Amino acid sequence: ATHFPPYRMHKMEHDRVIADMELHGANWINGRDRNELKNWLENDVATWFVNHVSTMDYVTAGFIASRHLQ
Repeated sequence: ATHFPPYRMHKMEHDRVIADMELHGANWINGRDRNELKNWLENDVATWFVNHVSTMDYVTAGFIASRHLQ
């Protein structure tokens, strides 16, 4: 709605992480490996989340806020 120029790149990153979550969910259903799931959540997901919010989401929010101030 705000015509954010790098929208596609941002959406692709969300889609990539959702696909990774689906894969890990399927792995959990098939193997019930608690350590693998815990490691993935505490390391990969946590690192991605902090990085994503502090970079892509921060820039996106700034762009949206600047559009509403006009």
